[in-house]
Amino acid sequence: MRLAQVLGLSIFFAVATPVAAQTHSSSVGLNGGAVLFSSFNSGADAEVDLKPDIGFVGNAQYDWLVGSGHVGFRFAGHYQQMQLDWSNGQRKIYAWSGDFDLLLRPIRPNPDTRVIPFLSLGIGATHYNFGDGNPTSYEPSGALYDGEEKTQFSVLGGIAFDIVTGWAWDEGPFMIRIEAQDNYVLESPFKPIDGSADFGGVHNLRLTIGLHNSMGSLR
Repeated sequence: MRLAQVLGLSIFFAVATPVAAQTHSSSVGLNGGAVLFSSFNSGADAEVDLKPDIGFVGNAQYDWLVGSGHVGFRFAGHYQQMQLDWSNGQRKIYAWSGDFDLLLRPIRPNPDTRVIPFLSLGIGATHYNFGDGNPTSYEPSGALYDGEEKTQFSVLGGIAFDIVTGWAWDEGPFMIRIEAQDNYVLESPFKPIDGSADFGGVHNLRLTIGLHNSMGSLR
């Protein structure tokens, strides 16, 4: 409910204020929101679904457009925090990730556009902070952690909307960015206790809102 109210107010103020000239070629910003996970023991015949609670995600992004403004690229870094049930009780888990994305904009930035949608496709890596130490297992989930932190490769896809506001800094208008993105980590950080085939990958669905400052100008 609170997230819906924030989104509603953001859109109201964005539409209600005058739109600054908007033909930016790049932007930088900060975002925050919720992250939902699929099972860490996907495919296991187990009593417990090793699925974290809904967590928090924060990220920083820098993106830039090329050519006519319909295509762009982005660097992004993310921090995630979650709770996961394990043999010794619920554990707080942290994860860091980074990615490089291709951005596809059906509408290029222009002075008459208030809402600018885009799609993103990317590759990256995710590091879960489980800690280094002795192997540990959680039998009801059929999962084993071998005691070594690893960085897992990931692929990403998402959809976002930039809402141009009437606020500006150094002639670059601020934008409210609302984004849904799935960071699919190709391999679970856990292994099956029985030594069978590895668990499936893990979906990290991020729902975020943030403030971005646009810079530069398209030719």
